[in-house]
Amino acid sequence: MTGSFIVGDTLDASIRRLAHTQLGPVDEVVSTPGQAGDSVTLEDRLRSLSDNPNVDGVMPITLLGVSVATPDAKGAIRRAAPRSQLLEMDFNAARKFGDDPGATGISGSTPRPGHAVVGVDLARTLRVEPGDRVEVFAYGTSVRLEVDGVLPQRGLAGLWLTESPDSHSRNIFVAPGTAADLYGASGASSPPTPGVEAVAVAPAPDSIVIVSNKGGVEQGSELTGSVSKSINQALDGADARVRRVKEDALELADEAGKSFTQLFTSMGMFGVLAGVLLLVNIFVMLAEERKSELGMLRAVGLRRASLVGAFATEGWFYALSASVLGTVTGFGLGKLIVAAAARVFNSGPEEFRIPLKFAASASSIQMGFVAGFSIALVTVVATSLRISRFNIIHAIRDIVEQGARAHKRRALVFGALGIMAGVPLVVAGLTESNVFGVFVGPVFALVGLTPFLERRFSRRRVISSVAATVLAWSLGATWITRTISETADFNFFVVHGVVLTASAVTLFSQNQDVIGNVVRVFFRRSLGLRLGLAYPLARRFRTGMTLGMFSLVIFTLSLFTVFSAMFSNQRESFTRKISGSFDAVVRWNAASPVPIKEIESIEGVNGLAQLSATVARFKIGNDAPEEWPISGFDESFVSNGPPELEDRGIYGSDAEAYRAVVTNPDLILVDQFFLQRGGGPPMSEYLPGMKLTLIDPFSGRERVATIAAIAGGNANWLARAAAAARGPRPACPA
Repeated sequence: MTGSFIVGDTLDASIRRLAHTQLGPVDEVVSTPGQAGDSVTLEDRLRSLSDNPNVDGVMPITLLGVSVATPDAKGAIRRAAPRSQLLEMDFNAARKFGDDPGATGISGSTPRPGHAVVGVDLARTLRVEPGDRVEVFAYGTSVRLEVDGVLPQRGLAGLWLTESPDSHSRNIFVAPGTAADLYGASGASSPPTPGVEAVAVAPAPDSIVIVSNKGGVEQGSELTGSVSKSINQALDGADARVRRVKEDALELADEAGKSFTQLFTSMGMFGVLAGVLLLVNIFVMLAEERKSELGMLRAVGLRRASLVGAFATEGWFYALSASVLGTVTGFGLGKLIVAAAARVFNSGPEEFRIPLKFAASASSIQMGFVAGFSIALVTVVATSLRISRFNIIHAIRDIVEQGARAHKRRALVFGALGIMAGVPLVVAGLTESNVFGVFVGPVFALVGLTPFLERRFSRRRVISSVAATVLAWSLGATWITRTISETADFNFFVVHGVVLTASAVTLFSQNQDVIGNVVRVFFRRSLGLRLGLAYPLARRFRTGMTLGMFSLVIFTLSLFTVFSAMFSNQRESFTRKISGSFDAVVRWNAASPVPIKEIESIEGVNGLAQLSATVARFKIGNDAPEEWPISGFDESFVSNGPPELEDRGIYGSDAEAYRAVVTNPDLILVDQFFLQRGGGPPMSEYLPGMKLTLIDPFSGRERVATIAAIAGGNANWLARAAAAARGPRPACPA
């Protein structure tokens, strides 16, 4: 459990670190649709924020997506960084932005014309240092600049505001006016010549205003709500988009940390339950060894409460020392898991890599210790209460008690509570499409019936019948609950595995003497086998606990082995499913469009489709609007073989559904991960035919769209995004 908490802390801290390295004091970003000259108007409208007590910085900057490369020199290896970011900002104003100059990462003076300062990530990619020259490409033209210095990836120096996530900040800082000169020199701002293909369809450089809230890098996000409200009031209906970049980054960190903590904790629960059974077994064995001694103590007047207290005290020492050792071991285990996970998070496409930095908070270590200590202590006390109830004469003479115990009133009470809990769980599960309630409800009800049935039938027959019924229900529950809902979290698998194992072990334990007799018939002459079965058959409860412990361990190993094999076997089919007939995705900066005809002429290219990518706000019912990526496609995408659909809705084929979206702007495709922030399996319950509202994040204009079909998978160009015929403002082509 300690290891699970530490893994969550590490992921949370690693993503939060991006808030320091790529945002620093920046809490909100206000941008226009990219029209030249709007920065002055935007800055004038937001000038009043300087008097806001919750704001300690307002500064305009210019952004432009560019490609940067080392100059083409004879005999030299040319290196390039196609996805880079050009920034124009006043370095003096940047250092004063916010309340901590050290958090900005800015040093030195603003670059002069013909010169530049690069970020450490870009310098590492291009292998350049002060004094070297680089070439910046945008709008079909380029400019060569001399590198004056290298800035760290921190705050404004590492500012990365592109829609595509990336843990690297390949920034180049240039003199004011450089972006405008590139835009004007290329002729992009001039009307296109009739009959001539436009060289630049890209928008003008982005003019944005960044805002810093009072407080530190993370504390300032707590004021985002009130500051955003003030920003919207200052904009007074202007076409502008307000992004809560810091709040979104920290929320993503919290969600990712909680998801991984829950995942590893759920997996660890099998080990915890096996440990509980081991504790019960240990204390039962301790009681068995001291049976005669305990019987004598009870005979001379020792009260049952004192006996329980003695065992509980002994358990306190065991639990305390074991919890300390377990917490230390969990700390080491957490380090090992993080080291293994770091290789996974640093693999794959560069933009999705997350460098993990080991972190373990004191609260997580304390939680691991307290959780382990509490579980051990409760188990010890409960076991002490059970073993304190024995026949004194039988204990003194070390006689094994035979026969069923008398039915106790508390068993009937617990049985009634089980029935009363089971029935509402089933009803609630069916009403709310909750697989957990539908599965657990019948189990509670069946177990609750056990003490009542034992009053009419033999104990073995009742428990065996109930265990067999629960086992059959557990085996068939996967198909039964799937009709209720297609989604279930990992906790459901934990409960399902525990119930499955417990029912199988109970059924075996109640009939182990019968099984032993059958084995003896076939192996009558095996003295070793007969001696080996003698003790387990004589100690049914202890044998059941041991068998349950081993069963949980083997079940866990089998479950993870099956999951691993299942994911490995699905890799090829999943790749084919999400890629359709396409083999590669080419992304480019909006300022540097790739000539489509040149790509078509490459040998081996049989077809291509051009997509447009942007973001929109989606509103479902009365829920608050939420920003999500959106992609636009046309007939060429459909004719070349698009990815398979998960649910076609009313359409007879995938192509028919795609073409319906192309021809009807009121239709939209969403994938299984639509509006899903956390990780794990698809949890979306959006269905074809449902309506949603698309909101332009700049103008606020709205239009209602109907979900035509559900796309499967999570491809890069359709990554967790809706795909529409045309979005509110298509921007970056791919």
